[in-house]
Amino acid sequence: MRYNLFFFALLFGISILSSCVNTDITAEEPTAIAPKVSPVHAIQPKALLPGGSLFTALTEGGRDTILSKIRRIENQQKRKNPIFTAQIKRDFHYFPIVEEFSENGKTYYRPSKDVVCVDETIPTYYIAYYHDRSNFKKEDNLFMYNGVKEVLGQEFADDMVRRYKANKWTISYSYTGGGLNDDIDYAIKESDDGSFFLLKHISPPYGRSINACYFKDGKPYICKKDDDGSIIGKELQ
Repeated sequence: MRYNLFFFALLFGISILSSCVNTDITAEEPTAIAPKVSPVHAIQPKALLPGGSLFTALTEGGRDTILSKIRRIENQQKRKNPIFTAQIKRDFHYFPIVEEFSENGKTYYRPSKDVVCVDETIPTYYIAYYHDRSNFKKEDNLFMYNGVKEVLGQEFADDMVRRYKANKWTISYSYTGGGLNDDIDYAIKESDDGSFFLLKHISPPYGRSINACYFKDGKPYICKKDDDGSIIGKELQ
């Protein structure tokens, strides 16, 4: 039992520190700033532009943190696959994510602090998920904290907690086609201006938690699968 605790605590501690290796544990200013507005009933193109009610601005610190995490992902891919030649760029394009939720039988939309990062040279789509862990305490997972403390010492355990609180971003990505990648490609091709946004369903009415969306003729559309499996756009009601 003690060996299992040692092994589990060691893996957990290493995973936390490795995921936070580029994290400044003294940084406290926000890295994603969502507008303080009431949720809206409909999505309009101007709402997703800078200053709009559904637009979340990234600070320079937020962009730098996201890019450093993407660089680590790219480097890991190069080590796993020698023919992988993706290059990190400083001119990533960022696209918004909007949250949809229901309340009292009505549908509302609000800005998300998550963001989509697109490297068009591959293309590769990354989703940067924002986490506010500022109120996290060791007491929130005291069993794990005590396990790490017993195996690796209190200084290590306390440092792990500080870094976990400061680690505001996690990154998911995909290099291959299929699924959400194909939906995003379709949305970019069909949209009025070559842009898109992701819709995150808090109470999913479409059977999937995240969908690619776009504006065509000024109206919002959501990517769905047709009966034959092809992608089609349906007007977002």
